[in-house]
Amino acid sequence: MDNKVRTSTSQGLFWRSLEGVGSQCMNFIVQLVLARLLMPEDFGVVAILSIFINLANTFVLNGLGTALLRKKNATECDFCTVFYMEIGISMLMYLIIFILAPYIANLYNNTQIVEYLRVFSITIIIGAFCSIQTIVLRYRMDFRSSCIANFGGIIMQGVIGITFALLGFGVWSLILSQITCRFVTLLLLVAFVHWFPKFKFSFRVVKELFSYSWKLFVGWLIGTVYSDLFSLIIGKVYDETTLGYYTKGQSIPQVVNKTVTQVTSAVMFPALSKVQDKNEKLKKQTREMLSASALLIFPIMAGIAAAAEPLVMVILTEKWRSAIPIIQITCISLAINVVSNANMQSFNAIGRSDVFLRCEIIKRSITVILVLITAWVDFYLMLSTISLMGVFSLILNGYYNVKLLGYKTKEQCIDLLPYIGYAISLFILVFPLNFLSIGYALKLVLEIFECAIIYLLSICFIKKGAFSNVKTVLLQFVGKKLKKRNKTPTNEFEQIQKFIREIDKDFPVPISEKVDISDYSRKLCEKATIVTEIKENKIVAMAAGYTENTENQLAYVSILGTIKEYRGQGLANKLLSEFINISKQKELKGVHLYTAQTNECALSVYSKHGFTEYIVENESRPDDLHLVLYFEENK
Repeated sequence: MDNKVRTSTSQGLFWRSLEGVGSQCMNFIVQLVLARLLMPEDFGVVAILSIFINLANTFVLNGLGTALLRKKNATECDFCTVFYMEIGISMLMYLIIFILAPYIANLYNNTQIVEYLRVFSITIIIGAFCSIQTIVLRYRMDFRSSCIANFGGIIMQGVIGITFALLGFGVWSLILSQITCRFVTLLLLVAFVHWFPKFKFSFRVVKELFSYSWKLFVGWLIGTVYSDLFSLIIGKVYDETTLGYYTKGQSIPQVVNKTVTQVTSAVMFPALSKVQDKNEKLKKQTREMLSASALLIFPIMAGIAAAAEPLVMVILTEKWRSAIPIIQITCISLAINVVSNANMQSFNAIGRSDVFLRCEIIKRSITVILVLITAWVDFYLMLSTISLMGVFSLILNGYYNVKLLGYKTKEQCIDLLPYIGYAISLFILVFPLNFLSIGYALKLVLEIFECAIIYLLSICFIKKGAFSNVKTVLLQFVGKKLKKRNKTPTNEFEQIQKFIREIDKDFPVPISEKVDISDYSRKLCEKATIVTEIKENKIVAMAAGYTENTENQLAYVSILGTIKEYRGQGLANKLLSEFINISKQKELKGVHLYTAQTNECALSVYSKHGFTEYIVENESRPDDLHLVLYFEENK
């Protein structure tokens, strides 16, 4: 007899993580190869073009897709409406950029920008076609296909970009590689999705979705303008070459920053949300996550800053030497930002998104003002100002940490001080190797080796709890659970789907009349906590529901059933008990579910466990009985 308990978010999280981190790393490698073949000014020109492409894409991807994903029962008309809206806006954006191209070229005193921008803007329309295909895949919870499509696009981007760079096409090699990436990704998405629009459109749907999406759109628009503002200013005040150095100098530490932020954010928000009503536990969790973030990012950034010279000379070559100080300044800025992000996650976890927004507005407003002032004085002064704003962010976040969590600034400094000390020590010990009279490649190898040794030694002096926090963050991110359980059958999706089809007609209202069983099974595989009884490599009983990101901190049982020949053995009672125990371990307040009022067998099982009727306003399923079981210890 095999028992299996697992949180199936791991599969979806794995593919989403692989797509995010893998795409960043693959694209980073492609860009490094291109940087060796092309000149800094080529990247500077493309950075200028990207400012306007990114702005246009923000209008195209205006949040309607995200709003559509939130809709429980999206119709074909909904998908078609979003598709036609995004395609229409993309064509309008292309037309606007086509008309404005000469004026943009005059702004930067580069007539070639006209041709570059008009061709590069084709990616806006291709991206709109990609968007709806990606939305359909995510609605189906098929993150694997989305990941493969993106990987395929990046691989072809590298092939085309490197080929044209070797042939001496300069800026065109970067533009054509981006267009190829989008087009190949679109072809692969269409091949996986098999979704084609019908002639359906509804202004009612637009109004309904936009009522939610406009806030996202405004947030994205502000974020895009803010992130591209520096490139806009540098390209105008200085030149394309300086912008090229800035773009590439930021890219090396940024790929590490994005990866670490993605890892910590994916784990922190759900972890902190579970204890949002318990101030002491929330404060403790915040301190642990803050320590984990610092232990992950501080030594890495210190190592990159110390080894910046051989890193640039070996990977990017001599022509990129001017990017070295940019890398070093950026490392300081991004290290502080990762810690600041850890603080901000705690605000969101307790539902204080207003504080999050307030902090962002204050920080970004001050940063923009300082950048506008310092950019006209000195380039490196401007970069240093951005880094100093990171310190201001910590102080501002610390103020709200005291008010909301009781996490004093003094405590935060004490928590971070050891990791700052390790990072500074690492830099001091590694940086002198740059003065050795040996080749840059050997210097880089020695510095990487010394960084690794120092980092491992420093761990020996860190409290076990801090290192354990990092380990936990990494393991949770890839979806691994350190539980002694039997292995899951490799064809889990097929087994779950087969099981549901076998018990389908046993319910008063068959499951197949409510949902598509294939989509439902896939959703369970991707998102649900599943408890099964397996005999002869076959699921004979199952309880499945949701214990993550729950409403009112109540777990939800989506399905509980047993195959006919195995009924009467107490399997449903056993699996329900195990699901309840999992919910208690996650410190939820209880479990709720729906059942048909005529399903006497199910009502008998639930009554044994103490479920009672759950009365809520505007009941979404008035024809069914809504039951709830509260945990006394977690109330």
